Amino acid sequence: MKGAERRMMIFQTLKTAGKPVSGSSFAKQFGVSRQVIVQDIALLRAEGNDIVSTSSGYLLSEQFQASRVFKVHHDDASIGKELNMIVDLGGKVKDVFVSHKVYGLLRVDLNLNSRADIEKYLESIAAGNSAPLLNLTSGYHYHTVLAETELILDAIQAKMKDIIFEMYKLAIDPELSPRMDLVKENELLGDMMFSNGSVDSFGDAKPDVLMPLEENPRVKQIAGKSRFYLDKDGKPVSSMKMYNF
Repeated sequence: MKGAERRMMIFQTLKTAGKPVSGSSFAKQFGVSRQVIVQDIALLRAEGNDIVSTSSGYLLSEQFQASRVFKVHHDDASIGKELNMIVDLGGKVKDVFVSHKVYGLLRVDLNLNSRADIEKYLESIAAGNSAPLLNLTSGYHYHTVLAETELILDAIQAKMKDIIFEMYKLAIDPELSPRMDLVKENELLGDMMFSNGSVDSFGDAKPDVLMPLEENPRVKQIAGKSRFYLDKDGKPVSSMKMYNF
């Protein structure tokens, strides 16, 4: 079988499979090595076909006709719960991105289609290979989610709203989140914040710093400033050496 014919059959299989197809299954089907299949996929991509690599195999992105961007906010502990909810409802998490005040838009492709993909992604984070982007923006981030229909995206959005509502309910639950009775105990905040005692030192350990104080460029710059208008010879000090307020 010629390579062009094999690539056409690979493309047709991906188009009708409806789920990821592994490279090893293609290799077995056509009696070639796994590396040959990798090269075939690269050539198909070069022709403009949007083929996505997942932990379960190759997937044709054309299967996902609808997309939507979701803005979410949570900590690291909730990453898995959020992502699993999306794929369980039939969505694909295409990417994650944040809008940073200094660095602008930062985006990373994820291409998470299944719980297996998500587990592998979380293991990579836990191993210290990288840190989630949400840590750069205090938990706020965005996901581009793909799905076969808008109805699936509507279901995902509705589920997100339900989760947020449940969080609000927990926050206002008087038993789980009791309020302070400042009418009966009007000194409660002060008692919590101030001990009316003193501690000379909480420890003798030397603090960890990036560089010694005397080597800090800003400290050196300030040390070269003059507190007086005139120098020791009575001449006006350069404006560059004066303190600015």
